[in-house]
Amino acid sequence: MNYLFVMPRFVQNVGDQYIFPLGIAYVSAALKATGRNVYCLNLNLDIRNIDNLIEEYIKKYDISCIATAGLSPHFCQIRDFISYAKKIRPSIVSIVGGGLMTASPEVVMKGIPAADIGIINEGELTIQELAEHIENGNSLENVAGIYYRNQRSELVKTKPRKDIEDLDSLPFPDYDGFGFDGHSGDVTLCTSRSCPYQCAFCFHTCGLKYRSRSLDNIFKEIDWLVEKYDIKAVGILDELFSINNDKVNEFCRRIKNYNLKWSCQLRVDNIDLDTLVNMKEAGCDSISFGIESADNRVLKSMKKHITIEQVEYALDIAKKAKIQPFGNLLIGDIADDVESVRTNIAWFQKHPELNLDIIRTLILPGSSLYKYAVANGYIKDEVAYLERGEFAINITKMNSDEYKRCVALINEVKLNHEYLGKNLKCIRLHPEDHTISAECTCPSCGQEMNVRLADFFALENWACINCGQNFNLNLYQYYQNTIEENLQSFLESGGKIIIWGMGTVARRFAVTSRIFSHENIYLVDKSPLIYGTEMRGKKILNPETLHEISADWLLFGTSLLGKVGKAIPNTTVIEKIKENVAILDWKIAHMAEMDAFLFDIIWKPQSGSLSNI
Repeated sequence: MNYLFVMPRFVQNVGDQYIFPLGIAYVSAALKATGRNVYCLNLNLDIRNIDNLIEEYIKKYDISCIATAGLSPHFCQIRDFISYAKKIRPSIVSIVGGGLMTASPEVVMKGIPAADIGIINEGELTIQELAEHIENGNSLENVAGIYYRNQRSELVKTKPRKDIEDLDSLPFPDYDGFGFDGHSGDVTLCTSRSCPYQCAFCFHTCGLKYRSRSLDNIFKEIDWLVEKYDIKAVGILDELFSINNDKVNEFCRRIKNYNLKWSCQLRVDNIDLDTLVNMKEAGCDSISFGIESADNRVLKSMKKHITIEQVEYALDIAKKAKIQPFGNLLIGDIADDVESVRTNIAWFQKHPELNLDIIRTLILPGSSLYKYAVANGYIKDEVAYLERGEFAINITKMNSDEYKRCVALINEVKLNHEYLGKNLKCIRLHPEDHTISAECTCPSCGQEMNVRLADFFALENWACINCGQNFNLNLYQYYQNTIEENLQSFLESGGKIIIWGMGTVARRFAVTSRIFSHENIYLVDKSPLIYGTEMRGKKILNPETLHEISADWLLFGTSLLGKVGKAIPNTTVIEKIKENVAILDWKIAHMAEMDAFLFDIIWKPQSGSLSNI
């Protein structure tokens, strides 16, 4: 029997950086350890049509069982290729795991009718036991930790599987199988599983009990990564690196001789200056702290069990240790109101030197916020919620208008963040990949740097090569006059632009652009939660209500998240939009991602017309 593991696609193009997901690689390694025929398909290494790749692998390797795993934002992608695998070979056994399945198994099994089996929590031991039962034709009722469909297509839940206590017993992740080469993805390391805390916005996909690998086992893997891939840096991907500073200090003592740069995640209430100094001397260059809010009322509601005073102390000693802190301020908790948003914005603006961001809280399946949203009617159809993929919904104390105004204000504050690199100078445009070479100066020490930028509507973050200070760069601010003069000329001459999808790009364009309100720019979105609303006074239209429309350009206003491997790639969303455009029979001369469109305005503008860029 031949098995195929499919890693979902996170990138826009082959070669884009992405965070290599360890979960599916661990499970693949566990099944390979039994001696079975296991093949791996990493969709990030081949940008061809996903269905075509699935069909090619199933036929080429005579696959009898297909398995995959992902998170909630990957629901539609996984549903689609699992369904297609069933069309190609109806007898194929399909298995879905990961945080997506663990968070809401019954919802996912309902939403993916082509899924035969769902693996809950850790999958290494489960997949081995499943293989035995499938190959021998045995009933799955005695396999712990799964949902499956019986012969009557009824959904059956088996008894829970105990957490894996001895993490050292697991084989290292299957890097080779998924084509990892140490360059196309960030090198990550898992030294522990789960987290002992229960923050309201979080969900632990690997059980409730916090467990750690031994340092001997961890450094055995580091030795292997250094020898095989010649790694120079590693990101520790644990939800919480450690709750024991003695262990952190021993880790520092042992990793110091490797001359590796490394990063990790820690709580602000479990750290001291001496430990941070040791971490810095051992190569740690950044720490992600769980900051979440500058308002103690909201922190209490989030069940963070910390205060903003503890946050400020941790950031202060990190600065003294010369380690760059990372963190987010989250807007969207039940307790958030206009006052807490103002508090967060004021605190954000007070600390421009820190690498912080303000983002909307994602109400993700499995979290207590999600359960609250379902119980109180904010989420009425859980399958449709996954399909839409719009997880930043308003469950706060704010009404709809207050929430929208706060979101617009946050976007504006972020795009005008104080701590921007100084003396930005763009020196070369690269049309082959729509990037721009630039020179800038560190706002802290004055070090001159060369960088390469791609996103117009994001604050691209950089660390100074001299002092390590993080700062942001903003392409749109640099090119704003050039872009808007050409757009103004085009629109005044009768040109029309449709922006489809009110994602991150469209929202930031609305906040930033002086000509956003022009009557020849149309906003459309198919989501019933979005169309009919307004963005900066401009009504968002349902595309199905527009008949016989023609436009010079259709621009995709989709989220930028796919570019860094955190959500559904834009390529998936864009294909769906193109399919809808074809059905509507619109007359569209050109389609493009907004960043690429703006790049081409700069690269080869046409006087009075953008039709030929």
